[in-house]
Amino acid sequence: MTTTQPLDAVRAWRAEADAARARAGLTAQELPTAVILAIIHVESKGDARARRPGSQYHGLTQVGWAAGLDSGLIEEPPTRTAAWRTSATAVLMGDGAMAIDALLRVIVRYRSRTLYEGIGALDGVAVLWKGGAGTARKVRDTLRQGGDLGQTLQREEQTIPSLGEYVRRARAAYLAYDDDDDGGVC
Repeated sequence: MTTTQPLDAVRAWRAEADAARARAGLTAQELPTAVILAIIHVESKGDARARRPGSQYHGLTQVGWAAGLDSGLIEEPPTRTAAWRTSATAVLMGDGAMAIDALLRVIVRYRSRTLYEGIGALDGVAVLWKGGAGTARKVRDTLRQGGDLGQTLQREEQTIPSLGEYVRRARAAYLAYDDDDDGGVC
């Protein structure tokens, strides 16, 4: 695989990312396309069938059972078994459009924890997608009290390993896809 293959594979999802953002009621200024593409890059490098063996995460945006519930993609069973957790979002395998829609539904649901003044859309979405809604809320609250993002991410890594690294990787990927002129601010 050449170094441009993952970039090309992710860029192929640009039109679908734009359409999903519009369906979600978000503007390019609120959520630049490059943010969505950066998350796709970090999660799957553009492979709509991505999955590590035994993992609960499926598809283009690597949706797990918790995000599947939050996005309305799946319904909670009477009992959460280990088998259910690892297969709950298997419906996303090969359906990149559905995976992008699930990501956008979670972003919209937790908009106040993700897209707010004091944090760029990229950092807010990366924290939400890696750490979950509770972590995104804690980061938002700390920043609103004058906290530093870098120190906050380090502190959160005690419960969400590699959170800071995930944000760093998303930032690096963002630069590769920020070639459009949608006017968004990250």
